[in-house]
Amino acid sequence: MKGHIRERGKGNWYAVIDRADPTTGKRKRKWQRLKAKGKREAQIECARLISAVDRGTYIDAKKTTLREFLDVWLAHIKPNVSPRSHQRYEELALKKRRPFDR
Repeated sequence: MKGHIRERGKGNWYAVIDRADPTTGKRKRKWQRLKAKGKREAQIECARLISAVDRGTYIDAKKTTLREFLDVWLAHIKPNVSPRSHQRYEELALKKRRPFDR
């Protein structure tokens, strides 16, 4: 995956990520605004964004439902909390009822 940064206006940094469309194979460009104070911070943020896209952990906020976000979050947090905590988080996030609830 390729990408670069672009400054549009004074201090407004964007990451431009090139990726192939899976159906047509043509190049698609994704512009993502970066919260960076300078060129070096923008380069670091762009590299982090490209690696997240490569790993498959990048979530486009404009095209993500709350349910999809919570599914990703639950999978991410599972190794970091106890099984009981994860079960409760899942119940709260997905509105699952516990067996003893009425």
